Parts: sequence; structure tokens; C-alpha cells
Amino acid sequence: MNFDQDVTVAELSFNEKIKFNENIKKENHSLFQILETPNEKVAAFEIAQQLHAGNNIFNNSGLTEDGLDMKIQKTSKTNPEIMNWVSKHAEALFETEKGLPDGHFSGNTVLSKDRQTLYVFVEGMPTWTDRFEGNQKRNSQNPDCRGRHPFKPSNFQ
Repeated sequence: MNFDQDVTVAELSFNEKIKFNENIKKENHSLFQILETPNEKVAAFEIAQQLHAGNNIFNNSGLTEDGLDMKIQKTSKTNPEIMNWVSKHAEALFETEKGLPDGHFSGNTVLSKDRQTLYVFVEGMPTWTDRFEGNQKRNSQNPDCRGRHPFKPSNFQ
């Protein structure tokens, strides 16, 4: 089987029609449960999902804006790799709120408290080939973006 370098589409066929249970509710884990997750990728994804949904689990947690001198409570099970990730990305976690509505970006996003900065959670190393529906990634003020996109979040209110 050959896989495309960027995206591979697989077709799955079933003998019966697929039924979806609309009553399934996703359990939101607490910050402490997430910090104890053995797999840091799973933890980072859970954090991004909750923030994108508008549930900032870091509010009143002891997280600081710059990730230094954090006062987040730890247990003996706290995964130090997750704490490092949180510290490294504190700016995008501290007092942020729900991001872009679904359909504008195929991933999780959050807005800064002042609604001037959009943070995009990109799985793996970003190549910046991701698409924002109805927006351009680059402009004359910021030709290479450096991880920050120049459009105004107010366009999505």
C-alpha cells in the first residue's frame, strides 16, 4: 500500500449502515488528571481541546503568563514533561479563551484575553501549510509569520 506524503485517504466499507450515538458526552479531565497523564502528546491534545472549547483549566491554577515561577500544584504522579510543555507554552494557556469557530481551522485554537492574539495548536512540527478559511497567512507586515498570523480575531465574532 502506498501512502501519500501529506494526507492519505482510506476507504472503509461496512455491511450495515453506520449508526452514531449522539448522546456520548466527552468527559473533561481536571488539570491534575491531565498533568498525571503518562503520555505528554495525549495530555497536550487534551489541554488544547479543552481550551478550544472555552474551558480554561489553568484559571486560578498558579500558571503565570511567562511560565516562570509557576505555582501549579504537583503530585508524585505529575509528569515533568507535561509541566515543561505547559511552562514553554504558558503564553497560549494563561487566561486565554475559546478560539475560532469550527470550520475556520482544522484544529484547536484559543484567543488571548485582550482578543488581539490567536494561538493555533498544530500537531507536530508546523509547516505553515495549514489553511485558514477566508484568511491569508501572510501580508506585507509579516511575510513569514514566525508562528503568528496577522489577521484580526475580530473577523470571527
